[in-house]
Amino acid sequence: MTKYSWYEALQSEGSGQMKYLREIMEDLRLMTCLPASGIVDGQDGSEEMNRHVAVSEETEGRFLCAYLPSGGSAAFALKKLPVPLTLQEDCLYGWWWNPSDGKFYDRKNQPAESAQAISVTDGRLSVTAPTEGEEKDWVLILMTENGEPPVKDRVYYELEQAEEKKVFEW
Repeated sequence: MTKYSWYEALQSEGSGQMKYLREIMEDLRLMTCLPASGIVDGQDGSEEMNRHVAVSEETEGRFLCAYLPSGGSAAFALKKLPVPLTLQEDCLYGWWWNPSDGKFYDRKNQPAESAQAISVTDGRLSVTAPTEGEEKDWVLILMTENGEPPVKDRVYYELEQAEEKKVFEW
């Protein structure tokens, strides 16, 4: 196991990803959402953890959020949601958010500036993440209204690399 100094740890990949996790948790207020994994078709809890799609829904039905740990495809039965979504023209607006870099992408894995309209047919919705495979996780944010990106990038601190000095000389 490699030991890192405090300054090295703050610059690590995992440290950056914690920043992205904080942004999505705060911006979407995910801690107040309702669990809704029961809307995923073909998922009964027996699947491998890297294939289990976790879903939550905002308490007023304005959006739902799905975590696909290995990317790939998922189908949702929206009629099973705890709070019905108010759809406009049988469509939801989807944002594919990459938790490893905190950015939005389209279906072709290109940076996205706007949401993608996704058709809902008879209360059913099918999606495919931009990539699939081990460590290719994605978060799909489905909004009832088209608008700005739901997660904002922020700077929490600026860290200058300080020279490490020994406190004690032996």
